[in-house]
Amino acid sequence: PQQLPRCADPRYVEAAHCFERGEFARAKELWLTLPDSLDAQTLGARLHAIEGDEVGAIRALESARTAFPGQSRVYSTAAEIHAAAGRLASAEDEIRDGLVAAGPTADLFRARGVLSICRPGGARVGLENLLEARAKDGLLEFCDRPLAQAHILLGNAALGGQNALDAAGHARAALVAMPDDHDAQQLLADALASGGDFTGALAVYEKLLAQGVDVRGALALLSARGATASLVDGRRGEALERYLRARALGLDDEELGFGLTLLGDEATHAVEAGLAHYESGDLVAARERFEYAMRCDPRSIEAHNHLAVVAFKQTDYSASIEHWRAVLDLAQRANTVLPEPVHLNLARALHQAGRDDEVRAVLDEYLRRAPEGEFAAQTREMVARLERDARSSGSEAASPTVR
Repeated sequence: PQQLPRCADPRYVEAAHCFERGEFARAKELWLTLPDSLDAQTLGARLHAIEGDEVGAIRALESARTAFPGQSRVYSTAAEIHAAAGRLASAEDEIRDGLVAAGPTADLFRARGVLSICRPGGARVGLENLLEARAKDGLLEFCDRPLAQAHILLGNAALGGQNALDAAGHARAALVAMPDDHDAQQLLADALASGGDFTGALAVYEKLLAQGVDVRGALALLSARGATASLVDGRRGEALERYLRARALGLDDEELGFGLTLLGDEATHAVEAGLAHYESGDLVAARERFEYAMRCDPRSIEAHNHLAVVAFKQTDYSASIEHWRAVLDLAQRANTVLPEPVHLNLARALHQAGRDDEVRAVLDEYLRRAPEGEFAAQTREMVARLERDARSSGSEAASPTVR
């Protein structure tokens, strides 16, 4: 039988496009506005199937068979729905019946391609059939996604065989068909990394992360690998930034490996540079160096303490409180005796920030932990002053000097 021309209604064209890109709600919205036709009925069958309504899909297909006998689009749609559901024998029967009824149309080549990629090891044959379908009809709908899937399957196989160049080629071909496909983007990133292009690979993974895809773990590991490659090539600055990115994404000390040593050395240099700026009176530059040191080594007591001092002198009391608390916490965890009365500095910052209700707790905590400590006398003196001030309304609370 002569095959009916495809529906040229812009609503159908857009609906088919939305369906193929996974925008099923919009596809259904447009489909409901379409007049009855062969393409409207087959699209309806696809929508029912994607919603899990197998009965509705079968009814739509049987209605189309009755109204439009001998049309290959009915057989190909039925075959693709069966293949997607794992009913491969039923899909093959539909294709065979379609070939008998209508001959080798573009739709049936597409259906053969879809069936092939649903079979283990059938991606290459599937790709050939899909390309033949597109050659027969350059505007054939519902072809882009299976084309992308075939390329992804072949690309992953190539990557497993250490053929990074072939894998990247398939990934790019998949992205031509489906530009926003996440699996294709990840395949491209992995292929680029396998070929040594960490800059390109990291850019793709960062794009995926920005799109909301959960690739933090993979990106962290790739950042560390890329950092090591940069270090080998003598690009120390790039290596540091990549190690920092890996840490920010959650890589722990063991996973950072040598990167942990590199970051520790960088933190030490940054602290030294910050102190030089501090001594020269450049608090802005000093703070920038201390903050960078903290990025390199978040557990650096020196970096936290120096940053707290600078923040206090800049009247950024919230920051000074945060970092002096960090100093006390880190020292406690490491069982380290601090050479300075950090708790008194914290008390003064809390006072300056108007948080006098927290000052006494800080002082009492020190006395509880070190009742005979080096700074116990100063602490008790401060407590006494607080008590006197509490009895003398309007008097300004004394506080220790920041060192």
